[in-house]
Amino acid sequence: MYLGKGYKTAIYFIIFFVVFMAIIIHLPKEKEESSDWYKTAYALKLDENQELIDYAYNKDYLFAVLGDKKDRRYGNAVCIYRSENLSSKVNWIKVSEYDFSKVLPWKVEIGDIDDSENLELFIGVYKSTHFDNKQNNRMFVFNWDGEKLSKKWTGSQIGYCMKDFYVIDFLDMYGDELIILDKNKEGKERILIYYWLDFGFTLLAESENFDLIEKVEYSNDNLLKLTCRNKGKRFQKEVKVRNGEVVGISD
Repeated sequence: MYLGKGYKTAIYFIIFFVVFMAIIIHLPKEKEESSDWYKTAYALKLDENQELIDYAYNKDYLFAVLGDKKDRRYGNAVCIYRSENLSSKVNWIKVSEYDFSKVLPWKVEIGDIDDSENLELFIGVYKSTHFDNKQNNRMFVFNWDGEKLSKKWTGSQIGYCMKDFYVIDFLDMYGDELIILDKNKEGKERILIYYWLDFGFTLLAESENFDLIEKVEYSNDNLLKLTCRNKGKRFQKEVKVRNGEVVGISD
């Protein structure tokens, strides 16, 4: 049976469409759910002049740094929302709001640094201190008991000049680790890894210096993945902690 070129094209298109839809339908559900959670963070019911600066969440709560639309780098408030699941959609109900306008918050992370199974909030702020009148990036840690925030650690400085921070559980020791992306006085960048001991942070290890560290990610047990630049070259490097140093796995 002879089929014209137009018929063949139509048949090929139908076959392609059926295969494409089958692939879409069988995509893992986790990706869809992750996408839904991501979208709901940007669907928070904010005031008309409010802007979402940063957020972190788990299955129960979402913690958001909010600012105004005039300054999208620093916020002025930290708001806490409780999740409410309605069928497949996640709604966020505001339960608390704290005024942070005097300390200019810019980042929020959550974790459990002391292995207490209680949630802690890590908030990056931009402020001066009693011992240092220059405004700089600093970090506060709060306990969250489901009803209110309480101070856990508000040290004046950690590292030399903090550029960013991450809370990641990647080592075989109690609690999460605090990773500071730090810039030294020569302008080079490195990571500093801290753990919680009694009432404060103790330095566990530090990395070599790089021209730029773009990103720090969890890679595997006892491993981190760094995205860096040196001499104009961009590369990724898996690193581990060894004898007080952060070293490449092949070093």
